[in-house]
Formats: sequence, structure tokens, C-alpha cells
Amino acid sequence: AIVRSLGVKEMIELSYLENLHRFELSPVERAQAFERLSVECPEVSAEALSSMIGRDPREVRREKELLSLPVLLREAIVCGMLKDDQARSLARITDPRALLRAVEHVYSHRCSAEETRAYIDESLRPEPRFLAARESRTFHGPECALGKAMPDAEAVRFRSATEALDAGMAPCAVCNGIE
Repeated sequence: AIVRSLGVKEMIELSYLENLHRFELSPVERAQAFERLSVECPEVSAEALSSMIGRDPREVRREKELLSLPVLLREAIVCGMLKDDQARSLARITDPRALLRAVEHVYSHRCSAEETRAYIDESLRPEPRFLAARESRTFHGPECALGKAMPDAEAVRFRSATEALDAGMAPCAVCNGIE
């Protein structure tokens, strides 16, 4: 056995490095260890740390970015509910209640990263506010009296006036298709 005399700093560094080699650490826990090591041992650069643990410096930086995620997402990664790429996508949701619903959806439906992105894209799309009758080529703005009088069963909905125009619709003569 080789016995070495280490100073406090070297012992801290060695302790962090040993923990970083454990396989059961989540990406967030590794990022927290990277962060603690960089605070405790500022002379250890990100590149030096990467080489000490045998990882690409870009991976280390990417994992450290996880620390800027909302607490809910970091905790979901730690407990295995989310993968880090899913959490990064979910971070686009700013409403805390909507974020919690999205985490629950992604977890309960076992969504892939791609399915998670698609779910978020759909969730963040604005509600359709413009409408046209199925048999008409005219669309109405959200405040138009003619549009409000239209039965839901007959309505075709659009998220924007541009979307209605792109579908070949013309604006209503009364409201001019304005919001």
C-alpha cells in the first residue's frame, strides 16, 4: 500500500473526485459536486477537472448548467423522474403549476426526449382565438359579434390571424379579423 500525506485541500479534492466516479450519482448531483469542488478548490480548472474524472469538458459544463434549472426539475432528475434533456426542455415552461403538470405528464406517460419537446411545444402554443364557420371562407376576431354568435360545432379555430390567412380565409368585413 502506498501511503501519502495530504493537506486539507488535497483531501477535499480527492473526496470530490472519488464521489464523482460513483455511478449512482444523478447528473444534478455530479453538477453539485463540480460546483462545490470549484468553490473549495478554485485552482482546479474545468478542463483539469474533466481530465481527472475522464469526461469531456463540454459534458461537465452541460451538467453544471443543470444547476440553473428550477428546483422542481432538479429534484425530478435526482429522484429519477426525468432525464436531464427532458428537464432542459421543460424549463421553457414558466408557470409553476403548468410545470408541475408537465413533469407529471412526462413521467406518467414515460415520454421520450422528443415526445417531451412535442408536448411542450403543444402546451406553449396559444389558444385558438380566431374562428370561421366550416362552410365559410371568412374568419372572425375574438371580439367580433358575428364570431361570438357562431355555434361551437360549426367553428373552425385558428391561433392567429396569420394562420387564418394562410388557410385561405379572408377577414370579416365587420371586425376585419382584428383581435
